[in-house]
Amino acid sequence: MDLDALRKTRGYLRVVHHTRGRIRVKFDSAILKHPLAPTLTHPKTLKKLMETLPGIKKIRVNPGARSVIITYDPEILSPDRLQALFPHNDPDRLQQAIHEWTQLN
Repeated sequence: MDLDALRKTRGYLRVVHHTRGRIRVKFDSAILKHPLAPTLTHPKTLKKLMETLPGIKKIRVNPGARSVIITYDPEILSPDRLQALFPHNDPDRLQQAIHEWTQLN
């Protein structure tokens, strides 16, 4: 999962649980037909995302449950900013959230 892949596939994702420091995102099985599907779950991609984005502690993909669990440091990455990366009705807010996140470095 990288930010470009997230932009292109976010319609397949929805937050199902979010507590401070941990968010669980489910993905629609239709995403598996998307050309970026292998990118979203590849271990090297996940490691790169963790190294690139401040505040991410761990990313765990569970294909069987069709979910991704992201553990993060809420002192570095605000829960609202993380929540904004996932589907909502304002695509400009997604762009703003991604820009804000990448500027944390």
